Amino acid sequence: MLLRRCNFLLIFSFLFLQTVFAQNPANKNLYSFVKNGDTEKIAALARPRVFTDAKKDATEKPKITFDRKAVDVFDIERRVFDLINKERIKAGLTALVRNEDITRMARLHSENMAAYDFFSHSGLDGKLVGNRADAAGVKRWRLIGENIAYNRGYGDPTSCAVEKWMLSPGHRDNILKADWRESGIGVAVTEKGTFYFTQVFLLKK
Repeated sequence: MLLRRCNFLLIFSFLFLQTVFAQNPANKNLYSFVKNGDTEKIAALARPRVFTDAKKDATEKPKITFDRKAVDVFDIERRVFDLINKERIKAGLTALVRNEDITRMARLHSENMAAYDFFSHSGLDGKLVGNRADAAGVKRWRLIGENIAYNRGYGDPTSCAVEKWMLSPGHRDNILKADWRESGIGVAVTEKGTFYFTQVFLLKK
């Protein structure tokens, strides 16, 4: 999912337009938003749903016993961030800098998805990442994007999420987009052991 001011997952640059890519509610994937003045046009784009359940994937390691109390979501966020930067560096790109404001925003979105059992770029109030950024006070951005995922039953949910993102062309393009400079990752986990991941990418004005 990607958004551009004055122009999330692919970018089409139009003079004096704002383009936003987010998840398509129809197929749990991407949106393309084009804003021109007070007029907002939304065009749906296909994007793969990134959800994995170890019980349904025989190629993955077997499910382990889940203990929610032992989960350190902050450590998982750091590990996801490091894995994303490793992929960028491997591709010859600049490593992303952690932005605390969008980290909190990403974490809240993951927590809402976990608490209310939904999976979408649209929040509980229907706002997408660009609107959520504005509401959180992150207003001076030129380009913003978002990847989301969730999985359950893996010994290493962190690596699983990044691996599935990298196997998805749209998510991979977002991760390896050269324009990004900052990012934030938020993770939440349910009592049943489902992990929700939200990564927000940002390029300031």
